Amino acid sequence: MKQRLIGAAVLLALGVIFIPMILDGTGNPVLREIPPIPQALDAVDPRTLVIPKAPPMQEHRPHVVQKSARPYNVQPATPATTTASNKPVISEEEPTKKPPVKTQQATKPKKQPSSAQATAASPETIRAWAVQVGSFNTSDKALKLRSTLRSKGFKAYVEKIRKQKKIYYRVRIGPVLNRNDADNSLKKLKKAGQKNAYVVRHP
Repeated sequence: MKQRLIGAAVLLALGVIFIPMILDGTGNPVLREIPPIPQALDAVDPRTLVIPKAPPMQEHRPHVVQKSARPYNVQPATPATTTASNKPVISEEEPTKKPPVKTQQATKPKKQPSSAQATAASPETIRAWAVQVGSFNTSDKALKLRSTLRSKGFKAYVEKIRKQKKIYYRVRIGPVLNRNDADNSLKKLKKAGQKNAYVVRHP
C-alpha cells in the first residue's frame, strides 16, 4: 500500500509539471499550486512508530535488585558466637577454687623435730673406744709416757681433764670405732709391759 500511494503521488507530480508544457508548446512551466506530499506520509507514520519494546527491559531490573538484597539478610551466625563466648567464663572460675587446697598442703611439711632428735642422738653412735695406759698429776710424766708409746708404734695422745677441782693428764691409745680393735691394742700393750692398761669409752 505504501509503494502504491507513493507511486501515485509521483505520477501526479510529473503530470502536473509536464502536461501543461506539452499543451502550450512553449516549454515554460506553468506555475500552479502543487498539493503537499507529506499528507501521504502522515498517514503512514502512526503505524510504523508504535513498537512497545522498552517496557520488558524495565520489568527485569527490579527482579535483579530483589535477588541481590536477599543474601544480606542472612545472619544466623550471631547466636553461635554468644554461646561460644559463655563457655570460657566457666573454665576461668574453676581454677580459682583449687588454690586453697594447695595452701593447706603447704603447711604440712613443718614436722621436722624428728631430724633434730636424730642429730641429738647421733653423738652416741659416734662414740668410739680407747685404751687408757696411765693418769698423772703433772704433764711431764704424761708427755714422757706418750713419747715412749709412740716410739713402739702406738697412736698415743694426752687428754687433760678436771676432776674434784684437780687437773689430771691421761695417756690413751686410739680411738677406734670397733671394740675388737681396742682389745687387740690392749693385748699388745700388756706384752710391752703396760700391765695396768684397760679399754674405755671415747670420749
